[in-house]
Parts: sequence; structure tokens; C-alpha cells
Amino acid sequence: SAEALKPVFEQESSRPDRDSAVTLLKSVLRQSTEVFGVSTLWEPNAYDGKDSAYVGKPGYDQTGRFIPYVYRDGSDVAVDALTGYDQQGTGDYYLIPKETMKNAILDTFKYQVNGTDKYMTSMVVPLIQNDKFVGMVGEDILIDDLVSGVKGVTLFNSGYIFMADSKGIIFSHHDSSMVGKSLFD
Repeated sequence: SAEALKPVFEQESSRPDRDSAVTLLKSVLRQSTEVFGVSTLWEPNAYDGKDSAYVGKPGYDQTGRFIPYVYRDGSDVAVDALTGYDQQGTGDYYLIPKETMKNAILDTFKYQVNGTDKYMTSMVVPLIQNDKFVGMVGEDILIDDLVSGVKGVTLFNSGYIFMADSKGIIFSHHDSSMVGKSLFD
């Protein structure tokens, strides 16, 4: 769904206003049961040139940048401002597409949502206008949802499946004490 949103946001002439864009993100999330959250994050004044009008308002931070994170909150859908986007590691969902100008699937990471740590992965897509990075759109999938289909699977009577990210950090294992450890250790 992040890839499908790319043309909607990149076309400056048909780009929805901020409220309509959040409504669109909510609609996409409601239709994508496997997705936990969807987001878009824009460079300063790149969305509509109106960042100063949104400084500190609900769903924004002190920059006023358009940075909505639409996510599942129980059976409801909530909206918060994205956080940590300018910090290496925490902000990889924004910094990687900004640096590479390419789609990316992020390694498993921990992100605090509504006061609770969630382990997830993100698929992020850069938004580009006139060969210049203007923002990103992304979708998050909870690791618990991703691995639910392989938990409890037995291979050849005693084997099992575990999962590790590209750095070799185990994020799903039948022995919970192995989660977070390096595959190489």
C-alpha cells in the first residue's frame, strides 16, 4: 500500500490537503488488515508550504511538518506525529529513503506507540519531485503478526523455524531467551 500511495502524494497538482491525506491514510489502513500503521513524512514546507500554521498542533511536533502516523489502537485507528525521524537508527524509516532515494524494507526495530514498545518492520518509499527527495510514505507490520504463521511449526519431528534480520539478530525463536541475540554468537 505504501507503493500505491506514492503517485497520490508525488503529484503536487492533485495532492490532497493535510486533513484529506490523513483520511486517505486511515482508509488505506482499514483496508489493509496485515498492516499495523501507515505514515508519511515530509521535508520542511515541502507538502504545502504551510508548516508554520501547524506548529505544536495535535498530530504535529514543534516543526509543523506534515508527519502523520496512522496506526491501529485496538479496534480503532489513531493518529500521532512521527517521532525520532532525525536520529540514526530510530529514524531509519525516514533517513534511509532520504539518503538512498530507493524503496527499502527495514530490519526489525522497536518503536513506542501510545506508550507501548512494538517490534516491527517497515516498508518505506521515497517521494521525489524534480529529482529531489521531498518525503516518504511507509507502512509498518508488527513482527508478532509477521511470524504468527511460523510459530509452533515442527519440522521433521524435532526441527523448528526461527527468524533473523539482515544483521543476524534473532527476532523470532521458539526459545524466547534467544530473541535479540546474534545468530553469529
